[in-house]
Amino acid sequence: MNLKDSMYATVHDYPGGSESLGPRMSIVPAVLRNKVNPNSTSHHLTLIEADKMMTMTGDHRILQALAQHHGYVLVPVAFDMPASDSAILELVTRVWRTNGDVGKAVDDALADGRITSRELDNIEQTISGVEQAMHTMLARIREIAQ
Repeated sequence: MNLKDSMYATVHDYPGGSESLGPRMSIVPAVLRNKVNPNSTSHHLTLIEADKMMTMTGDHRILQALAQHHGYVLVPVAFDMPASDSAILELVTRVWRTNGDVGKAVDDALADGRITSRELDNIEQTISGVEQAMHTMLARIREIAQ
């Protein structure tokens, strides 16, 4: 999804759309609609507003679209675990497990000699799980190092 479509979808997929989200963001609903209208040339969503919108909605498609556009992968990192030796060991075992999950997903996809879009999506999601586990582990190790 491109950036303009992600902004539009974030607002319009929010329960109540701009009529509900606009007042929460201190933006007149019609103005918010114009700011996320992919065809609008007069109104633009600021980066601060986009950040506030993602915080309020929990919808991070705007961030994902930005990352994808610039050649990056967005990886969520869990920060709700303690930074202890046992917590890091748990994360190491999660990384090992998820690596095995990637191998299984690829092996399963190749079993019939072709890869469907559903199988590709599964591989991509499984790889994202590995990335998340590794970045979470790195965050915990950084906490201990400080």
